Amino acid sequence: MIAPRPLSLPVKSSVGHALAGLFTQPRVDPEDFARAQVGQFTGRRLRIGRSGVVHDVGWRAWLGDLLLPVPACHQGWSGVAVAGDLTAVNGPVTCRKCLARHPGDSGIGGGQEALFTVEPRS
Repeated sequence: MIAPRPLSLPVKSSVGHALAGLFTQPRVDPEDFARAQVGQFTGRRLRIGRSGVVHDVGWRAWLGDLLLPVPACHQGWSGVAVAGDLTAVNGPVTCRKCLARHPGDSGIGGGQEALFTVEPRS
C-alpha cells in the first residue's frame, strides 16, 4: 500500500496574487465611523435594506464603548450595520413592535399596514 502524500501547494501563485486584490478594503477608523453613524441616526428613524417598514432607533455597543444604531424593537436582519444595510429616514415609525414601545403616543407614526384582513368568526 502506498502512503498518501500531503498536498503541497506553491507558496507563490499567480492566482493567489490575482485574488489578493479582490479582498482588500480601505481601512476605516472605528471611532470616526461610529461618530458618523451617531450623527446620521440621532433624532431620526431607520429602515432595513429595501423594506418600507420604518423603525425607531436604538443603540447597541459595537467595539468597546462605541455605539451603532439598531432597530429599537430588536428586529434582526441578514447583514451587518457597518455594511450600509440601515438607512436613516425622517418618516414616522410604522413598525408595530416599535409602536408598541410607546403606547398612546400618536405622534410617533401611522402604524404598519396589515398583511391581510381577518374576518371575525360568527
